[in-house]
Amino acid sequence: VALLCASHAPANRLIAGYLPNAVTVIPGLRLPVVVDLARVRVGMAVSLGKAGTTLVRGRVVDISAGQVMAEVQTVVGDSVQLEANTKVQIGERLGLLA
Repeated sequence: VALLCASHAPANRLIAGYLPNAVTVIPGLRLPVVVDLARVRVGMAVSLGKAGTTLVRGRVVDISAGQVMAEVQTVVGDSVQLEANTKVQIGERLGLLA
């Protein structure tokens, strides 16, 4: 059983997705993420940023109705404005905010 779970998204592989709309991100917010649903599972780590800097971290909390929902856990500052098509990285472990 452990091998089956581990085969979906190995820890050394990141899954790329993107935000469908611009949004002001605050902790606790749920964000829709456009991504290959077959490669994502609930509980995976989510990281968003711009200009190569991670600004937002969270977790996948729901996969239904053809989309992934991620709940924001940490944000640099009080809030972060992210544009539509902002790159989202999803993986087993993505580290901590610096």
